[in-house]
Amino acid sequence: MPGLLAVANHLSALCQQHLAELRTLLITNGSLLTPDVLNHLRKYNLSQVQITLDGAANIHNQTRPFVDGSPTYNVIKANLDQVVDICPVSLRMNTDLSKIHSAFCMLDDLCASGIVRNNNIFLEVAHIMDCGRGQVPESLSPEFVAARHSVIEYAVKNGFRVRNPLKLAPCHARTPGCFSILPDGRIFNCFLLVDRPECQLSSVKKLSFENIYYELVTHQSYDEACLECSFLPTCMGGCRAAALKHNGTLSSKMCNLSYYRQVVVPDLELHFDCGSWE
Repeated sequence: MPGLLAVANHLSALCQQHLAELRTLLITNGSLLTPDVLNHLRKYNLSQVQITLDGAANIHNQTRPFVDGSPTYNVIKANLDQVVDICPVSLRMNTDLSKIHSAFCMLDDLCASGIVRNNNIFLEVAHIMDCGRGQVPESLSPEFVAARHSVIEYAVKNGFRVRNPLKLAPCHARTPGCFSILPDGRIFNCFLLVDRPECQLSSVKKLSFENIYYELVTHQSYDEACLECSFLPTCMGGCRAAALKHNGTLSSKMCNLSYYRQVVVPDLELHFDCGSWE
C-alpha cells in the first residue's frame, strides 16, 4: 500500500500543477485494505473501491489464496466490514456455471455478518474468463444468464445494490483522461490491458504518452453497419481488450450485439422489476 499512496500523491501534485481534476477508483483484492488507507485515498476524490470475492469461502479460497496457500476469504471479509461505511464498495464475483451456486452462500454470509448496510455495497457478477462484455460463449449461455440473474435478484432482495448495466459512454480504453495505474506507477488505458506490456502508455514519472494512447482515444472502432444499431451509444465498437485478444489488434471492431440482446436487455428488465436502478 505505501507504493499506491506514493503514486496517488504524485498524481495529485501533477494534477494541481496542470490545473486538472483528479478522480480515483481503487481496484484491490482487499487483503491489505484498511480504514487508514481509504481515508488517505479520499483526499484524491476516491469514488469507490472494487473488491473481489469469488463465491463462498471454500470456493474463493481455492481461486484466490495467499501466495503461501493460506485462505483469504475471512481476511477480505473482515476488511470489507471496516471500510464499507467509509466509501461505496463494488463487490465483484468472478465465476462460471459450475461455481455460481456458491454466490447464495456468500451473500447469506455477508448479510449474517452485518456487512450489508447503508446501501453502500454494489454487486457485480461476471464470468471468470470474460475479458469484455460477453466475449466468452458460456457467459452468453441461457443457463449462465439465468443463474446470474437469480443471484442478482437474490442480492437485491437482501440489501445489495446493482449498477445500471447500460452505460452511455465508451470503454475506459477510449476515454480521454481515464487511466489504470499500477502500484509501481505504470499507466495503461484500461485495467483489462495491464497484463500486456506493449499496451503501456507511460508511467507517473514520465510526462509523455506513447502513440498508442492517442490512437485509442481518437480511432473510430465502429463501421457504417453499426450506425443502424440501437446499442451504438454504449458499445462504440466494443471492448478494446477483447478486440486485442480475439482479433490481434486494439483498433478492430468487436461486435457485442449478442451480449446486449442476451444479457443487458434482461438485466434492465430485472433492474426495473426489482427497483434496484442506480
